[in-house]
Amino acid sequence: MSLENQINCPECNKLNPYDAKFCGFCGMNLVEVMDTDLLLLQTELEPKHYKIKKRLGQGGMASVYLAEQIKLERLVAVKILSKELSENKEMRERFLSEARTEAKIKHYAIVEIFDVGVVDGRPYFIME
Repeated sequence: MSLENQINCPECNKLNPYDAKFCGFCGMNLVEVMDTDLLLLQTELEPKHYKIKKRLGQGGMASVYLAEQIKLERLVAVKILSKELSENKEMRERFLSEARTEAKIKHYAIVEIFDVGVVDGRPYFIME
């Protein structure tokens, strides 16, 4: 089983199958710690030709996920604004403004923005 099809138990840090309801080592309820952002992106973007693989990181504003753009056979990153900040209109606009600004710049040291959108009221953008 590949690592992308597994989840770490937050209690004992052991790997479990991604669809496991309880940790096979310590019994921790894994349903409560499921990555709801990952599930949202998989539900909304996979029909649109992206395979969302795993979370790469999380910051104060957003989470970033590794994905594959299936038709072009390339890896991309998907950045989605946190649920809490998405409730603030100013923060949503600031996040989308970041994507628009980056999309206008072509430079080897700045990632390219491929797409932008909103799922379940939460803005996201797809980048290299």
